[in-house]
Amino acid sequence: MQSRHLKDRLFLLLYALLLLYALAWSHFGYVQQQAGGHADTLRLAIVVALVYVAARAFVVMRLTVPPWLSWLWLALDLTVVTLIVRLSGGVRSQASLGYVIPLLTGAAELKPTRVVVTGVAAGLLYVVACWMAQAGGPRWEPGGREWQFLATGLVFVVVLTALATRYATAERGRVQEMTRLREQVVLADYRERLSQELHDGVQHYLVAAVCRLELARKVGETDVAQALNMALGVRHTIRQGADELRYLVRRLRSPKLERHGFVEALRDHLALYADHVPFTINLQIHDDHVTLPPEVEQAALRIVQEALTNAEKHAAPTAVNLTLSVTPEVVRGSIEDDGSGFDPAAVHEDVRTGQGLGLAGMRDRAQAVGGQLELSSRPGEGSTLSFRIPLRPNTLPAESSPDADPPAAG
Repeated sequence: MQSRHLKDRLFLLLYALLLLYALAWSHFGYVQQQAGGHADTLRLAIVVALVYVAARAFVVMRLTVPPWLSWLWLALDLTVVTLIVRLSGGVRSQASLGYVIPLLTGAAELKPTRVVVTGVAAGLLYVVACWMAQAGGPRWEPGGREWQFLATGLVFVVVLTALATRYATAERGRVQEMTRLREQVVLADYRERLSQELHDGVQHYLVAAVCRLELARKVGETDVAQALNMALGVRHTIRQGADELRYLVRRLRSPKLERHGFVEALRDHLALYADHVPFTINLQIHDDHVTLPPEVEQAALRIVQEALTNAEKHAAPTAVNLTLSVTPEVVRGSIEDDGSGFDPAAVHEDVRTGQGLGLAGMRDRAQAVGGQLELSSRPGEGSTLSFRIPLRPNTLPAESSPDADPPAAG
């Protein structure tokens, strides 16, 4: 909309400048000679045209106008040019160059149909203006200069119309192609986000449900009643997953974040998750009650969820310590487990080859909100994953890089 208004302003300014030049041009001796007894009328017509342009500028810039009004502007533009051509001598008038402006306007607006209509109308009106200017005067001799001027003017209008139409068609096609490519990029980004949200969100609840059912199966070997109760308890986890999925489809945002904010959503999630895993979760939170941007809340919660899921699936820990600090400057988090650990270099290679979806997703989430992710682990010594997300510019240490290889534990 802003670019459209800018085009309108530029063309209206061009109209005004050309009319001011035409007002000065109408005082030239040869123009007054061509105009004959219409010199004063010609100047009056140019002044009226300036008033018309000023009124049009007010309407376009201040009011909301319907689309059909642009066709009225076009008709008035062609009428003004035709009137000035007729009053300034017709076939010999330089005012016929004014037909260029409506053609350029249609081309700049990428409207080939309007350019063609303008070109045809301009050619016909040019002939009418020339005929009216010569009515009652000397007859045009076959092959005379008047016919040459007329033919030249018509050829000029036809050629300019063809060029403007070709430009408008090609440029509109390019804009449509750019729009199509942009939509593809947006769709690809949406699909990537959806895939990541399914992996980090819904899968989290499914893994918890599977683990709970597997534990119930083992308990059922000795105590069927307790196993049945455990299995029935999985219903709540599945409902949570279904709730997450519904909100995911609608907004790609966690429902708990919508209702309670980041810290309460995290506490609620950990309370639910602790009932389904065979290890303890120790939580320490320093919260300055800062209202976080939605994208930061989402990224931090998903990183914690994915880190816990990875610990459960791969590390077999007995305890996980989660530390979180929320200040006006930065959000810091650390997830430390005492599990089996691993070689960060091997995991980093999996990320490069596209296999380490969990770690890559966490790193992408952190980087998407300007944060950093660090991983430290050694086989048999547990793992520590930490993240920092700035809430103000320049709040992260310069020496740490989110693209660096994960450091090994010292």
